[in-house]
Amino acid sequence: NNGVPTEVPAQTVGPEVPDADAAILKKQLSDLQIAINTVTATIEEISFFSAESQEQFKEWSKEFNGLTTLYQLSRSNPQQVDDVTIQMTVLTNSLTQTALKLQKYQETVELEREHFKILQQKLKEQLQQKTAESCAEDINLLRAKVKELAAIDKKLQTLGANLTAQLKPVKELSEQVLAATKEIQEQLPSLWRKFYLTHNQALFSPKAYAEVPQ
Repeated sequence: NNGVPTEVPAQTVGPEVPDADAAILKKQLSDLQIAINTVTATIEEISFFSAESQEQFKEWSKEFNGLTTLYQLSRSNPQQVDDVTIQMTVLTNSLTQTALKLQKYQETVELEREHFKILQQKLKEQLQQKTAESCAEDINLLRAKVKELAAIDKKLQTLGANLTAQLKPVKELSEQVLAATKEIQEQLPSLWRKFYLTHNQALFSPKAYAEVPQ
């Protein structure tokens, strides 16, 4: 080259490579949205069951009161009293199943709350790490998701409180029905003895014998 500097060829500029951080954030927000959609569906499912069981509880309370009254009016008829105990047993089973499902939903709500609290905390930390040079759009997306997670946590908290308040009367009514059933079953043998062994005074009246041929 005789000492003459050789011209360096210009570098060919290829297509712009997507920013790695932006791609990671996009994937993170996509996964987060899936989790949000899933928990939203869970909240709707639990809320529907809660509202349905609250209405059913009113009917169960009326049924128990009716069965208690029927028992008092049917003490002279052990067969009818026995039917009352059967209906009370069915009622107890319904209340027990509802209580178990409410408890299961309580556990689900608490687990979801813990999960979303962790997600919310991670997003807050990620948002704090953003600098002035960070993309404003990314910062706005993170802030929006933090608010969305906070709103979901509030829904879960309210739902959990409702389930707790609802579970108590269901358990109490279940215990009342169970205690009443046990008490009636303990009295059934004496009711049957009284039914078969106590003479009906009408059998010794002339009118009763006059009606025998009929």
